[in-house]
Amino acid sequence: MYNIVRHVDYRMAEGPPPPTEHPETIRHEAETVLRNVTAETATHAPAEAEDESKKKQVVIIDRRLLQGECLGRGIVNHNSALRVVTVGSHDELRNMPDKAYAAVLFVLTQRMSDPGVRAALLSLVLELGSIPVIVVANSDEPVEILAALETGVRGYVPTSVTARVVAEAIELARAGGSFVPVSGFLALREIIWRTMGNVPQTTSIFTTREGEIAEALRKGMANKVIGRELNLCESTVKVHVRNIMRKLKATNRTQVACKLREMEI
Repeated sequence: MYNIVRHVDYRMAEGPPPPTEHPETIRHEAETVLRNVTAETATHAPAEAEDESKKKQVVIIDRRLLQGECLGRGIVNHNSALRVVTVGSHDELRNMPDKAYAAVLFVLTQRMSDPGVRAALLSLVLELGSIPVIVVANSDEPVEILAALETGVRGYVPTSVTARVVAEAIELARAGGSFVPVSGFLALREIIWRTMGNVPQTTSIFTTREGEIAEALRKGMANKVIGRELNLCESTVKVHVRNIMRKLKATNRTQVACKLREMEI
């Protein structure tokens, strides 16, 4: 008897079991939650698409597409506000549906002295109007830089610089400026001096051949390149370099270049 009463009291204290929800109610609540989630996703999706569309589009024209895409990735790594697209030719650029370019990078595979290259670049600049065009080239020779600038481009970037410099050159061009390498200006200074007959004399320090090699060292050229340019064996170039270093009391090529610049060679 005691066990029965105890069991009844326990059940009464526990209270009646909670009512079981109807399956239809559960389904209705699940549908409501799903609708809310879908609505929230739809609200954020256009915003994300709009943010992507606001990115400034830069087009790289490079027939070597792999190289162009690598350059594009490097630019975006340093400026995530840019969206870079690579095309293989000017014709592909014309066929692009989105014409809102922030800038166009034209990668040269030939020298500006080639009439076809100059004509193609001039045509591109005229067609794009106010959209800045920046040339990317292997050479930083003043003649090449000036020939490119004469077509109306807003920048000349040698391939010896980093992707960060290219990204900054794009922003400079968009702001109305023009980018040219410092090395080109230094070499241009020498051309002006020669034209004016005001070239500093170094004959008292170097021989004629050493003077030629010293000029090449100032430009940062490697021994192999110097040998090819001056038609000398690399071993002969090394001998002249050692003599130049001894005369300048320099311990490495960097010091040689610095001392030569101080002498305004």
